[in-house]
Amino acid sequence: GDGGNELGMGKIYERILSSSIVNAKSIASTVSTDYLIVCSVSNWGGYALAVGLSLITTCNECNKSDSDIDLSIYTEILSSCLPTSQQESAIFQGMIDAGARDGITKSTEKMVDGFELVVSLNVIEELKAIAINSRVT
Repeated sequence: GDGGNELGMGKIYERILSSSIVNAKSIASTVSTDYLIVCSVSNWGGYALAVGLSLITTCNECNKSDSDIDLSIYTEILSSCLPTSQQESAIFQGMIDAGARDGITKSTEKMVDGFELVVSLNVIEELKAIAINSRVT
């Protein structure tokens, strides 16, 4: 979650109510979760979760076979978990074409929560780099 209104944010409901979030009492989710992922942009939290699950899954496979998964195979697995730059751009454009607006700026530009598309693309690339580096070290 990023604004208090997302599924699971009920886990910190009282903290949201006492925060500086505009209209917190009206928008705060009451639905809790066992594990809460708080992030600047919900999409990025979802991508980070996908990367984490890919690491756990491949590590579990390595433990079963007593060998490491080839880095090129892991990179392929990782790529299947995250959108390419072209896919992310197409997702943004599809939302705009459907009438969506950025939640912060209210513009119909390729933005999410006030961040331009390039920022999201950089986050995705950074997540890939972190995951690949964690496999190498």
